[in-house]
Amino acid sequence: MNNPEFLSGPDPDALDLLERSPFDSYQARWLVTQSRRLKVKKSVIIWKALQEWLLRYPNLEFPPGTPLNVVPKALEDFIARHREEFFPVEPK
Repeated sequence: MNNPEFLSGPDPDALDLLERSPFDSYQARWLVTQSRRLKVKKSVIIWKALQEWLLRYPNLEFPPGTPLNVVPKALEDFIARHREEFFPVEPK
């Protein structure tokens, strides 16, 4: 990995599972753009967004069987809070 700010976390297989989250089209395009330009796997960016979100909401409870449904919201917040730090992606 070329960007030391994005530490991959515990398990590469678990990280790859994050890419199966139900992202909207803008989030998907944003992830592809950042991944290609930063030379970092999309799952690593998602993991970073999720880590930040869980730190902001430490008492969050996940309904059984739905943890991946929280990931798009975490990414949405991450994009909004860090918009100036990443490559721009225009909404369609």
